[in-house]
Amino acid sequence: MAELMQNLSAPGHRAVAAGKEQRDENGHSLAGRATSGGLLLARGANGSLVFLSGQGPADPATGEIATSFEDQVRQTLTNLAAVATSADGSLDDAVRVGVYLRDMANFDVMNRVYGEFFDPPYPARTTIQSDMPIEIEIDAFLAIG
Repeated sequence: MAELMQNLSAPGHRAVAAGKEQRDENGHSLAGRATSGGLLLARGANGSLVFLSGQGPADPATGEIATSFEDQVRQTLTNLAAVATSADGSLDDAVRVGVYLRDMANFDVMNRVYGEFFDPPYPARTTIQSDMPIEIEIDAFLAIG
């Protein structure tokens, strides 16, 4: 654990600061978009822990958010998978997932789509209601190697 904490505090780790809205080169909000800056990597003797920053429902190519909640969940998980891939991992490496829903009435839809992206044994998951401006955000911890 001491080695892991030293690695987390080492120079060169990237993380998105909590509470700060990220913007692109044109000043547009990155809320809900997949970003490669959403990674924090910790290397240990037996592999790596990768902490994926929360991803939202915007299509990274267009910035558009689908109107159906089901499509928003699917896009959010697609964005999360893309960030996992950029860290040389996949959602199969997830050991913990955090889901943030604006409306808990959408839990069943989220859970159904979630099952399209994860197979048993499922990673530990926490689902929390949030008053964020988007309907869903998902983050994850990966164990690679």
